[in-house]
Amino acid sequence: MRKITLLLPVLALIGIFITLGCEKEILLPAVTTAEVTNVFQSGATCGGEVTSDGNDTVYRGVCYGGAEMPTISDSKTENGTGVGVFTSQITGLAPGVKYYVRAYATNSKGTVYGAQKEFTTPL
Repeated sequence: MRKITLLLPVLALIGIFITLGCEKEILLPAVTTAEVTNVFQSGATCGGEVTSDGNDTVYRGVCYGGAEMPTISDSKTENGTGVGVFTSQITGLAPGVKYYVRAYATNSKGTVYGAQKEFTTPL
């Protein structure tokens, strides 16, 4: 009985080391940008697909602006969390202006962007 009592703490420590060794490394997420559709004078529809969350909670949306390569520091939508396809409604745009848009995905490791798309709102 004494051998079993001494063995239990050793087994518990082994379990802790195994559990710690199985934690997944957090990586950058992956995202693609969808085509821009339904363009009108003050808005458009865009979105993307988060194809990997990087083993962490991922936040997603699109960022947009009048300059190339917009980032989340520019105007952006927020479209929840998780992997999969999402759609964003971009509003508050000016007519007759060329805009650039990219999908983004952010987790605790950082932010990544999909390919840039462009569109011009009609007059």
